[in-house]
Amino acid sequence: MSGHKPGPFNAPNKKHKTGGHRSKGQIDRETRGRLGSVCSTNSSKRHLSIGRRDRKSAMLQQRRAKREAVLMTKRSLGGNKQAPILVTILSFDKSRSPEVVLADIKRQTTNEDVYAWFETSAMRHLASMRQKRRFSFITPPMGALHEVLDAVKASDVVLFVWPRSIKESPVEDEEMLITTLIHHGLPTCLHYSYTQQSMKKASDQIDKYIQQINLPFEELRYFNLTQVDEVLRKIAECRKSPVSTQQHRGYLLAENFEVLDIQGGVGKLKLTGHVRGNGFTVNSIIHVPGCGDYLMSHIEVLRDPYSVEQYKKQANGMEDSISVVSTVEATADPYAKNPSEVVPDPLDGEQNIDTDLNANVMQPGEKIKKKVPKGTSAYQAAWIDGDIESGDDEEETESEDEDKEFADGEEAEDVDMEEEGPTRRVTFNDAASVADDFDMDDNDMVTNMDLATMFHKQRENDEFPDEVDTPVDTPARERFQKYRAVPSFKNSAWDPKENLPMDYGRIYHIKNYKHARKYAFGFHERTEEDCFVGAYVNVYLKNFPVHFVEKFQQGGSVLAYELLENEQCMTVMNMRLKKHSSCTVPIKNKQRLIFQVGYRMFEAEPVFSEHGNGDKFKMERFMPEEGMFCATVFAPTMFGTLPVLVFREDASGKQHLCATGVTLDPNPNRIVLKRVVLAAHPYRTKGRSAVARYMFYNKEDVDWFKPVEIYTPTGCRGHITESLGTHGLFKCRFDRPLSSENTIMMSLYKRVFPKWTYGCNVNRSAQLNIDFDNAAPVEAVEAMES
Repeated sequence: MSGHKPGPFNAPNKKHKTGGHRSKGQIDRETRGRLGSVCSTNSSKRHLSIGRRDRKSAMLQQRRAKREAVLMTKRSLGGNKQAPILVTILSFDKSRSPEVVLADIKRQTTNEDVYAWFETSAMRHLASMRQKRRFSFITPPMGALHEVLDAVKASDVVLFVWPRSIKESPVEDEEMLITTLIHHGLPTCLHYSYTQQSMKKASDQIDKYIQQINLPFEELRYFNLTQVDEVLRKIAECRKSPVSTQQHRGYLLAENFEVLDIQGGVGKLKLTGHVRGNGFTVNSIIHVPGCGDYLMSHIEVLRDPYSVEQYKKQANGMEDSISVVSTVEATADPYAKNPSEVVPDPLDGEQNIDTDLNANVMQPGEKIKKKVPKGTSAYQAAWIDGDIESGDDEEETESEDEDKEFADGEEAEDVDMEEEGPTRRVTFNDAASVADDFDMDDNDMVTNMDLATMFHKQRENDEFPDEVDTPVDTPARERFQKYRAVPSFKNSAWDPKENLPMDYGRIYHIKNYKHARKYAFGFHERTEEDCFVGAYVNVYLKNFPVHFVEKFQQGGSVLAYELLENEQCMTVMNMRLKKHSSCTVPIKNKQRLIFQVGYRMFEAEPVFSEHGNGDKFKMERFMPEEGMFCATVFAPTMFGTLPVLVFREDASGKQHLCATGVTLDPNPNRIVLKRVVLAAHPYRTKGRSAVARYMFYNKEDVDWFKPVEIYTPTGCRGHITESLGTHGLFKCRFDRPLSSENTIMMSLYKRVFPKWTYGCNVNRSAQLNIDFDNAAPVEAVEAMES
């Protein structure tokens, strides 16, 4: 039997299946003859047309250009026409303070034909003919934290001196100083030790420790007293890595300062020193950290006295040490173009400003009587009712009394509270509580509070986040009238221009921050002749308060920065922070803190909020113990990413580091929402339905909040269906069965704003307990090393 043999007309037809892609005919019909652009993903193919010799020549030119740029950077410091290389000496060797280390360097550079030393009140200068460089040395006291930070901020090189061996970990204050320097940012770091090269084990311990604390480290070098030239050569030839505040701004570390023409408590501050960074222009604004912004009246360019030739001429009495070469007068007022604050028009309807006209401002000496739970301490009584707070900030009032509401039915006692100017006296009417009378200062309320109470409040907030008891004697619809429901925290819309406070009419809103930053960094309307880069000058600041000079007369040097374009304008600054591990004290929201942000130092009361993606951020009642968070304050505009150090003051005025981080883009439209959670207990449950109580205490409140969604911690979601009776009971229905152990919750939100508490007059009292032993003489040290 033969197989099937199909005829000529029985062949199977071909299946026209194109699979998952388009057919060629369909592609032709869609393109209609158009041809797309052909681009190669391999960048090397674009260079195939260039010959091998041309490619090698181009790479050679690139290497030469980079080498020239590095050489120009090195030559821009330390020359006869440039500013000296500024070196800060920090010693962690107990037997040698920074002054002793500098004395060792000076003792080995006494040849007047090669070296010339000059001394001023703030620093010491060295001119070396051998290295053809000039050096300026600063030896700040190791215990004065802010003076060390100011010196490091202006330095080109930081010289660390380590002990012979590290047998045990440093003391707490030394670790705090090292940690603060790391978070603040460091320029080029050189590490030296008096350890001999033969002591390999000791030097390895120092190497391991430096790498462990994450200091910038390349190599541990040995400080040989007979080879000081090697130290100077390394300082002169090392690659300089400026900090962020030095890259785009001009600055001056004053050697001498004095106040002239004092009238009415203000005068003209004269600063003498070398102009560093990108130079000064006479029509710019100068910022003095801790003192504020000031205008220049004029600049005097002086003959630089710190050179070997000038030293010999001075020794021979041939000419004066300092003489004025030229004077440049200021001709413009930067504040005329952009003042620091905008003067709002209260009659302008477009400003959408919310003013608190119903604030209850108490007069001094006024007494009030209120109910408090039995057994309440005097301090807790001062914080129970927010009405005693200043009436200009209702948000702060509400935040204080939300955590202090007491349940209905508790025994209460009367309390008299009296306002006495800046202090508050709390007096219990109970005769047994007479000993509880005390005075509390509003400015130091946070620092004087009982730490046990603060820890208790923070733990309660961690266990029951944002939960607030509904007041019994006040309708909930009035107590939470400024709050609203947010169906979806991620997707719900919130107008950033709605109900803005009056302070938002005083600030600047930067529409395009990247463009403004690029414009400021571009140094428009500047010429190289007007910048005085590297010149030795006298800078005169107008209208400088005389009492600020007392800060610097007690110790420390004066540091002045030139502000970039529009950096004097007030705005809303946001900072990404993280709580420091050494801070174990709870930090409350809107607590007075001291900020050191790049070149600025100021005090403010920040608003803490979550840091993440989205357009709305939940407010934090306390500084989070772990993870990043955002702090929002009113402050002048600061371009670029700058390091942030946050300090808190204790009752004695001593400052402690509590957080570190960096700045974010200025954004007044950042929406920070304060959440309150109302809780109810399921009285009866049946399937997905339940009867709840203790959330409201009258029928009107139930009807008012009926449209708001309710939920449980286990993920159930539902709505209020109807009210029961007149005492606040209500029926509710959820999307799944509910158990009687669950808690029914309702979230309400209100936008909060920072308070206008910016102040540039800051106390510089961050002292560290770092002491040095009496240093042995050099001869004894050499005998010990031999």
